Amino acid sequence: MMTALAYGLLASITWAYVVMVRLLWRRTRDVSIPIGAAILYMWTFLGAWFFIGDAAVGFEGYRIGFTYYYLMEKMFPFVVDAKYLMALTGYGAFSIVLLAVLLVLVPARIAPVQEPVVLSRELLVATGLGLLSVSLWAVWPAVKEAVNSGRPLYLVLHEESGWRMSVHALSDRGAGVVLLLGLAVRAAQERGSGPLREQASFLPVWSYAVSVVLLCSWYSLSGNRHTLFTALVLAMAYLLSAAGRRAIKPALMIGAICSVALLSGGYLRGLAWGPVPTGQVAPAPKPAFTLPSIVHVPRESTSMLRKTGEAVFSNELFCAHFSLFGILSRHVPVDGGISFRYLWYSFQPSDQRPPTAYEHYAKSADLVPGQGYTIHHAAAWFVNGGAVGLVVGGALLGAIWGLLLRWRARAVGPVWITACAALLPLCFVAALPEVIRSGPEAFKALVFEGSLLPLMVLAPAMLFGRRSGRTHNTSRS
Repeated sequence: MMTALAYGLLASITWAYVVMVRLLWRRTRDVSIPIGAAILYMWTFLGAWFFIGDAAVGFEGYRIGFTYYYLMEKMFPFVVDAKYLMALTGYGAFSIVLLAVLLVLVPARIAPVQEPVVLSRELLVATGLGLLSVSLWAVWPAVKEAVNSGRPLYLVLHEESGWRMSVHALSDRGAGVVLLLGLAVRAAQERGSGPLREQASFLPVWSYAVSVVLLCSWYSLSGNRHTLFTALVLAMAYLLSAAGRRAIKPALMIGAICSVALLSGGYLRGLAWGPVPTGQVAPAPKPAFTLPSIVHVPRESTSMLRKTGEAVFSNELFCAHFSLFGILSRHVPVDGGISFRYLWYSFQPSDQRPPTAYEHYAKSADLVPGQGYTIHHAAAWFVNGGAVGLVVGGALLGAIWGLLLRWRARAVGPVWITACAALLPLCFVAALPEVIRSGPEAFKALVFEGSLLPLMVLAPAMLFGRRSGRTHNTSRS
């Protein structure tokens, strides 16, 4: 009975969601809107379709590669009950309010930028490779430690902190934006228009491809999949918005390159970077699950089907999705404005800061610490303001998105102003995965890393190209 109710509720929410996204698409014909809506749906509802059925058959999904079971012992048992239905309803209210506000604010038929900003390919490639070099320099001590200790670089990096890691994170993100967006600009220029164009260059066009392969190789080795995915979304949104259906072929090619890096990154980040030191004790076999509902689930993968499924069914579909259910089932108390207190203190030089909504949730729900769980944006708003917080949070996120699109449609002034206005909604969409997997605390990163950083790393190529004023459209340049 509960399974039928859950699927019925999920199907109803999905139907309303699709109808509203279709209305937005018919009004604007802006491809970044369905891309953003798909990202929101993926981290909010997609995991529910798998979980509800898996729970109904007694958690047999491990046979096809589901791996979220270990979270049930570290977090809380996942069950389809009244609290889970309430969580689905809360997510539905948050998402529908977001789309409704966006539908009210979004302008009809967003016009393309009439006069594009001209970019320097030389500076795009040089900036991207330079940032990539800075990133490698910043983590070089960690690389040496990984080699000497025989541990995966991914684990070593996640144990590090300090200014080097901040430089690494910003440089990694900037390199991805510059190189992937540069490749997208070139592909869009050959097939249509867009807010950005390239000037004639002595560098061959394949310099982008070589740079992107180097970038993806580094992302795979370091296991930095989230940064690569963010840059990929930005590049895809730009390419498809600028050239439409004519951009499908290059979009598939770019997506294929990055998909290989994303999948291999999940495998390579668990490998040691050097020989295991002699005398090191081999890891003990993982103990069986103790939770009665999953005691039959084997810890280790044995079949090829299961190993293949593990590469497809990421736990990203489940971690944030279960957070609102955990808040409701574990009776996590509402702490009004907790995220905004953290934001206020985050701008002040102090080692003592109040907890985030995620930390409050993890402590109150008695989660095993240090596991890197995530909290859904809607769940964090519930912690901040209860049921009202769900509505306010959805409305605010929809308002930010809608106002960016309105500015894009009505921006006037120098060409670099109109180009920035055209890029910022795409930057918002690219940052959505990070926003949805965090609370309102993510607004700070949305402004600085998600919006200002892409514009800053593109600025040298914009300024040099504007002075030059020469564009070139042939594929040989």
